[in-house]
Amino acid sequence: MTDPIRWEPVHAFVGRLLAGRHTTITAGTEEWIALPDDDPAKTIAVLTAGSRWCLEQQLDQIDQRRAATKDAAVDIAQARDWSDVARRVRARDQFRRDNPDLRRKKVS
Repeated sequence: MTDPIRWEPVHAFVGRLLAGRHTTITAGTEEWIALPDDDPAKTIAVLTAGSRWCLEQQLDQIDQRRAATKDAAVDIAQARDWSDVARRVRARDQFRRDNPDLRRKKVS
């Protein structure tokens, strides 16, 4: 398994590197391709795209963990005989109603 990708450090680094500069040009578009290689907007677009990729990877990792957790919870829930659980709870509650003197008491 590879190390998880964390967007926050990348975002902070790109923010420091760009120092408030930004562009509306998207890396890989015809407009971006037409820019000369020494145009700062071309570099900014690539840095922004890289940062966005990291964010998307981190969000995918979060989704994968949530899906795995949900699958595990469903497996656990389906492994249980819930009619038996309900029967035991009803029996316990009935026993407590029938035997109020056997209830636990707080000790001061």
